[in-house]
Order: sequence, then structure tokens, then C-alpha cells
Amino acid sequence: MFPFSSDFSTESIEGDEVYLEYTRTKVVRGNNVSIGPGCEVELVEYKNNFQQAKGAAVKDSKKIDVGA
Repeated sequence: MFPFSSDFSTESIEGDEVYLEYTRTKVVRGNNVSIGPGCEVELVEYKNNFQQAKGAAVKDSKKIDVGA
């Protein structure tokens, strides 16, 4: 039997609308980003909105200027 883990790990995730739970990643990029419970993220880059749930770990977040 294989061990089961409910966590998902990756280097980066990108999308227009991003919602994550129980995910480990270095970078998340998107227009609207929601980091849910159980997440560990090094950097969030977003254009419009960023939300972080209690219990989610985000080291850094940056709003990207779309008018530059």
C-alpha cells in the first residue's frame, strides 16, 4: 500500500483566479489569489486581490502594478 498525503507540492502556480488549500509552493501568481488552510507559500504575486486564511503560512506577498 502506498502512503497517502493530502498535501500537494510544486514549484509555482499561475492563473487568473487561484484558490489553494493544503498546498506547498514557492510562488503563486494571479489576478485574484486566495490562500486557504494548510498552505505554505514563499511568495504571492497578485494584480487585484489577495486573501490569506488563518493558519496559512505566506512568507511574502507583492501587489503587481498593471499600469507600468
